[in-house]
Formats: sequence, structure tokens, C-alpha cells
Amino acid sequence: MAESQPSRPSDPITVMITDHIKPEKVEAFERWLTGINAARRGFPGFLSVEVIRPEDPADLQYVVLLRFDRYDSFKAWQQSEAAAPWLAQLDDFVQREPDFQYALGLELWFTRPQQQRLVRKPPWWKQVTVSVLAVYPLILCLNWTLVPLLAGLPRWVATFIMVLILSGLLANPVMPFVTRRFQPWLYPRP
Repeated sequence: MAESQPSRPSDPITVMITDHIKPEKVEAFERWLTGINAARRGFPGFLSVEVIRPEDPADLQYVVLLRFDRYDSFKAWQQSEAAAPWLAQLDDFVQREPDFQYALGLELWFTRPQQQRLVRKPPWWKQVTVSVLAVYPLILCLNWTLVPLLAGLPRWVATFIMVLILSGLLANPVMPFVTRRFQPWLYPRP
């Protein structure tokens, strides 16, 4: 497996794994994905998983986005007894070695997996538009629900709590959800 450790292993991390699946193994791979994802859910440090399925039936590229609280938690999962039987089966499904990429914090909000064809990041104005569409409703909701609860706190403490909650919601589930919904607009097909 082609992987290297990120520079800040104590930060929350998103691991992007790209697998190219054998055409005759797609159904078996889908069952395998369901099983391994269920096994990951109870593992310490695991936050979430998202599977991006192939757009092109001729290029069976699956992208799995794993989110862990830190790099060490991801490595512990990879080396665990719970993962071993699942990872041992992977060679049966893939055409070549999986590709691993790491992103810390929010870096993957507007990035796409490396593909055979070059896919560029969306233009700056599209990124801003989608960000505003995600952030604005959250701020309205937080102001409506939290401001009355935080009224007795110093302003800087109340603001910190609001930013903390907003950032957590944006990291997962809001931005992944919003970018999936706007994917055709952010990444139009040529």
C-alpha cells in the first residue's frame, strides 16, 4: 500500500483511499465495503466514512474517505485484529495497489481524488458560493439557538463556543453533504 505519514500526526485526519476494482468483482467489493465499514464504526478514534462510487463504468475507481481523530488512530485500525481479515481480502478485488492520500482538518472540502484525467479544483468564486450556502444557515441556526444560552458569558467565550460548534458541524456532516449536492456544478464534466 502506497502511503506515507502526514506531517502533523496528532491532528484530525481524512484518509483518501483510491481503489481500482476488477469489473467482475464489483458486487463482491460492495459487500466487502459494507462489512469493513461496519467493523470500523466501533473502532476508537473513527469519526466517519464516505464512499464515492465510480461515475464511469469503464473506470471502476472507488474513493473511500475515512475520517479519524488522529493519524495514530488510523494506523491502529490498519494494524488491528479487527481490520486484518478485511484487509487480507482486498487483493481479490483490486486491479492495483490502493493509493493513499492524507488531508488534515478541512483540506478535502474542495479537492477531488486524483484521476487519470486532470480534474481541477473549482474556481474560487464557486468555492466561496458553496461555503456561504453552508455557513450562512448554520450561523442563523446557531444564533437563534445558542445566543440566548450563552448570553451570560463574556463575548469572547460565547464567540469561541459558537466557532467551535460551527467548525465541527462544517467539517462533518455539513460540507461533505453540501459539496456532494453541488458536485455537478463544482466539477462539471467536459
